[in-house]
Amino acid sequence: SVYFDNEKDLVKSHDTILKAQGFEDRISQYKVSMQLGKGAFGDVILSKHKNSGIGYAIKIISKAKLA
Repeated sequence: SVYFDNEKDLVKSHDTILKAQGFEDRISQYKVSMQLGKGAFGDVILSKHKNSGIGYAIKIISKAKLA
């Protein structure tokens, strides 16, 4: 287990691990398969994690519509 004093240190460590694995950011870990749905605030896409192969539904929310 790894413990962090604050969220900033956690995010920095996570980003460092991602870059070491060849990913620039969190979303680049996933390969988009198809769009599952579209709603008032955004889209839901089916994606597969590139390393584990596990499928996920990812909701993409428009920041502009949240304001």
